[in-house]
Amino acid sequence: MLGGGFGAGLAEALRRLSGAGLLQVPTTYLLVTVLWGAGLALAAVLGVLGFAVAVPLRRLRRGIPEIVELMEHDRQQEAQAAAAWARSAWERRHLHHLALAVASAMSAGGAALLVLRFGFGLVPGWFGPLSAIGVVALGALAAGLLRVVYTAARTPQRSRHLGALADLVCFWPRAAHPTVPPCYALKVVPELAARAREHLAEPGTRVVLSGYNLGSLLTLMAAARLAAELPPADLERVGVLTAGSPLQWGYQRAFPALLPQEALERLFADLDGRWRALCRGTDIFGGGVTTWRHSVADRRLHGVGFLPDGGFGPVSATADGTGVLILGGDHWLPDPLRGPTGRHRWAPGVLKHQDYVVDAEWDHAVAMAAGLGKPSWGEQGSLFGDFPPKR
Repeated sequence: MLGGGFGAGLAEALRRLSGAGLLQVPTTYLLVTVLWGAGLALAAVLGVLGFAVAVPLRRLRRGIPEIVELMEHDRQQEAQAAAAWARSAWERRHLHHLALAVASAMSAGGAALLVLRFGFGLVPGWFGPLSAIGVVALGALAAGLLRVVYTAARTPQRSRHLGALADLVCFWPRAAHPTVPPCYALKVVPELAARAREHLAEPGTRVVLSGYNLGSLLTLMAAARLAAELPPADLERVGVLTAGSPLQWGYQRAFPALLPQEALERLFADLDGRWRALCRGTDIFGGGVTTWRHSVADRRLHGVGFLPDGGFGPVSATADGTGVLILGGDHWLPDPLRGPTGRHRWAPGVLKHQDYVVDAEWDHAVAMAAGLGKPSWGEQGSLFGDFPPKR
């Protein structure tokens, strides 16, 4: 539909702009532009209902979540964080539903248009306005794609966003989709594991594999390879740190055969809890990685998560002096940050999926992943705040 839409949209746009009213194009071109016009109208309606109605209603209904009250320290920051939590929670739960609804409606609409055109030979007159909307929508989409390429070539931040899309497409082997470039994971994971072994060859060296966004999957696969190959004495000097990872809510659900729950539990146990994950409730792309089923009771965050002795069980945590909640292997970060400390770089506002390194908790998590600051686990798998001073 996308390829046909570009072709039909270009032909219709050139015919109308040139004033060549007598120039005839295939009737199916009109049907394709009508389909895209109807799809744009449906997407606009669903988007307004979601972002302008559902998100504010969720925010008003729930107020300031209890977990936000645990992490933030003033009303202004609590209000900022609550609004961002409401939007990200709705997007994480329903954005794919919106996309699937539009795609399904366009597919059904395409089938209905084919039946209408070739089965009954009808092309209603009210198709004209929808066709015009479709031509504009396709033109805007083409212009937007060109702008993305242009800005990616001139702005490093935009280039990084475009690169994330390429990472997503090229992560899987060609057996899954043979028309894309070679799978980089087949090359990166063995090389990353080999480099870690080189560092571990020096006595006393500790290695922390850190990965942001989709890079977290590469670090976990490299860590799993090391856990299977290294002797216990060397594995004790290996840790993992992930940030903004889509592992649990996205990849475990979409690809359970590649990332089974039992394998992740075993990896967490092999690392003896040295798998730390930085996450924010305002981050739509990255969420909790080692814990789930979160709830707040008695000023504590409770949940279920991986345990260092294997399997999973209940875990709980209280906020530390900076508002961080360390629940199992997950470090839930306050967003926005509480304020500049004078010891770390600071960024104002709600950061969402950006700049995890700016948070002082990054240094703390690296130390814990390196085995320099180990949490204490209670008899029921509860995690208490017994940590060395942050550095």
